[in-house]
Amino acid sequence: MANARELSLIVDDKSDKFHYGGGDWTLSALSVWYGGTSPYPDFAISKSGGDSGVYGSMNITFDGTSIALWGNTPPSFNSQFVVARIDDGTPYNSSYNDPNPQSYRQWYKSPKLAEGTHILWLDRIAGTSLDYAIINAGRITPLKGETIIVDDDDSAISYSGSWREIRDRFNSGSLPDGTPFGNGTHQSNTVGDHLTFKFTGTSVAAYGIFSWASLSAISATFTLDGSSVSQTYSVLSNSPQYQNEVGQEQNYLLFSYDSLELRDHTLVINITTCVNQSFILDYITYKPSFDTLAVMPNISMASSPIPASSEKAPLGAIIGGAVGGSMLLLFAIFLFLWARRKSKKFDMEYGRRNLNTATPNFSSELFVPFMSHFDSSPVTPFQLSMNPSSSANFGSLSVADLKRMKVCAEATDASSRSATQMSSLGRVNDSRPSGVSRSTGDEGVIIIGPSELAPPAYDDFPSRSN
Repeated sequence: MANARELSLIVDDKSDKFHYGGGDWTLSALSVWYGGTSPYPDFAISKSGGDSGVYGSMNITFDGTSIALWGNTPPSFNSQFVVARIDDGTPYNSSYNDPNPQSYRQWYKSPKLAEGTHILWLDRIAGTSLDYAIINAGRITPLKGETIIVDDDDSAISYSGSWREIRDRFNSGSLPDGTPFGNGTHQSNTVGDHLTFKFTGTSVAAYGIFSWASLSAISATFTLDGSSVSQTYSVLSNSPQYQNEVGQEQNYLLFSYDSLELRDHTLVINITTCVNQSFILDYITYKPSFDTLAVMPNISMASSPIPASSEKAPLGAIIGGAVGGSMLLLFAIFLFLWARRKSKKFDMEYGRRNLNTATPNFSSELFVPFMSHFDSSPVTPFQLSMNPSSSANFGSLSVADLKRMKVCAEATDASSRSATQMSSLGRVNDSRPSGVSRSTGDEGVIIIGPSELAPPAYDDFPSRSN
């Protein structure tokens, strides 16, 4: 990152840092979640939709100076606060502060803490899901094995062109609407607009918001240290997400690179095609190759100035250049008009602007992201229907075992992205979760169970009430 002396870490819900209690938590496996999963205590929701009187609990151990949690807030008829405690402090009620429940947003944030190791305990959880945690790192917070998240408005990202900073919520169709990370995104629908991100690390990934609302296509080149890979994303009339009016999909993995060398890198994303779709960047993540913020390299993002000549050009040279340039421009216009007349008949016959026909502006194989794993069935508590008809039970597996299970299958050939291996840079990780592995039912959820026992410290919480 450039000149920024603050770092935020993102921790997925599958991390071993999280422990869940109170009952068997249900794991939603949908592509809208960061990392493809989000657990929630389905047992805490009664058949009538309100609180069951038995609540979920969780804790996370982390190093840093503060922590925030993201996911779905509960519906309005469920409890609108959790009981929180940090380390050995006094438990307190923490409101979700959601003016329009249910929605996807940051639903908890701790106060500023002294740098070091802390434990956050949460109880009285009902109708709430967890997607990820955001931890603010201190100067000596260990960063080995962690993932840094960079918001789209961070000074580490340099934008060129007509990018717009948008603060709107996203529309998720049948799922709860929500707020992008950092409460905003950068968007552009102009070919040639690009962004640059410099970092020191071993992997990098770009995430955005993708709209399934209309037939569209968008392409971009991802250039890492001078080597490029092109990517095309499209919405076709037979895309299940389009047919089922999914709307916008958050945490959309645009592209990622893994196994990079331990050095500084430069990522450039350039928009090459926009048809009825905007390129929307929400955040970038990377794994650092430095140990702490205190020793983080300072990579300058400032553009190199164009050197100015110390002497003025002679007047004759200026006039000659202007005349020569004018003649060249007239010749180029003549060639353009001639070529246009020759190709007009071909264009009208074959319809080069038809979205269903591959053109020079599109990849020869339009990529339809994640068609194979879309599921239109209700998923509690992420829709108002609160009673999934069936689910898969994993019997005696512990939470730790299940966290290590791969819950999403390999992408099918029809929905996989084609990308060139960049052997000189590292492995191109160009696929997202494209299938849900489950034994029964079609809700896209699995049951974690039986639950590990809640930590003894939960005994110190006040008595639960309905």
